[in-house]
Amino acid sequence: DKCNVSTGKVLDIGTGTGEQAIFLAQKGFEVTATDVSITALEDARKRALAHEANVTFVEDNILNTKLACSFGLIIDRGCFTILPAMYKSEYSSVVGKLLAINGWFFIKVDKKKSGSLEVFTEDKRFKTFALYESSYPCTNDKIIPAVVLITQKIQ
Repeated sequence: DKCNVSTGKVLDIGTGTGEQAIFLAQKGFEVTATDVSITALEDARKRALAHEANVTFVEDNILNTKLACSFGLIIDRGCFTILPAMYKSEYSSVVGKLLAINGWFFIKVDKKKSGSLEVFTEDKRFKTFALYESSYPCTNDKIIPAVVLITQKIQ
């Protein structure tokens, strides 16, 4: 809400179960959700159908993306975290190409890997809006410390 994002085109990178994509589609966003896992996409499609959410699901590797349009909002709740360090810069370059000017990028990473967010916080194309600690539940009720970065593409 503080970012003034209430409509538009959204990309959910590494959608997994599609929870974020479904939620945003139900709020009226035009959502494209990608994942490299065909199984994850099949499950996400079923969930979207059950929730009557209109989401476009695409099998895609973000580092070799086939997507060509721009998005006003891109979210990532785990894809960046699992990428090897040597691909972090390439990832930020792709996000920069897919994100519209004045578009927003929301990313959550494991806290122990938060140093790799420098590819966004030090990139002159992006302006950091917020950077804060968070957490998320994992298997066996374990809570994983995380960091959330909200940034805007300014050039």
